Amino acid sequence: MRVIPAAEVSLIHQQFTEGKMSVAETVKKYSEGIEALRDESGPSAPGLVQLYTNLGQVHKTQEEWHKAEDAFKQALYLEEELKGKDDPSLATYHNALGGMYRNQGNNEEAETEYLQALHCHQRQTDKGNDPKVDTDSAVYLNNLALVYKTQERLALAEKIYVHLIKQGMKLLGETHAQMALRYSNLGSLAARRGRKEEAHRLFTRAHEICIQNYGRDHPETTSVMQWLQAIT
Repeated sequence: MRVIPAAEVSLIHQQFTEGKMSVAETVKKYSEGIEALRDESGPSAPGLVQLYTNLGQVHKTQEEWHKAEDAFKQALYLEEELKGKDDPSLATYHNALGGMYRNQGNNEEAETEYLQALHCHQRQTDKGNDPKVDTDSAVYLNNLALVYKTQERLALAEKIYVHLIKQGMKLLGETHAQMALRYSNLGSLAARRGRKEEAHRLFTRAHEICIQNYGRDHPETTSVMQWLQAIT
């Protein structure tokens, strides 16, 4: 076994995502790379983080949730050792773990991880209003809202969706393509709570934004139109 250079780690990831390398071969290469690097540089070698992360992503594509969870936990543990538990970069690892738990139906653990992702992310947000930062936080918040919807904590989910619309209008602009999804999310929740007129208004706005950004025949536009027809 040999230590895999960073450039080769990226190449393995690319070949796997493009379907040019099998799951078994990819897992074998990452696993052997982890063992070789641990033997050469110790159990806290920085390069292990990316190897564990990539290994977790492979297991995730196969819905091997427990294996993916173990790999992401290893990556998170190493990052915490290197950077501290509140470093903004840890948000992505907590978010990934939240996804593992949610896919296993463990919504309490998923909520904990998504909240921790937001806590870490707040360190970066405090540095200024960056649209890229808003996009990242929107991912974590949307995932948290999905947990709340599964738990029938609809008021909390609605609060998140309202916040995301206000935040998006400020940082992205009213007609940004992402705003269509934010209006649609709130619209579907309003429909679920029996507020059909409000839902119709929200989906109408989402539809207008989709037409402006994608055109009338785009799948996103069609999907919103189907929602509109369903609640009319």
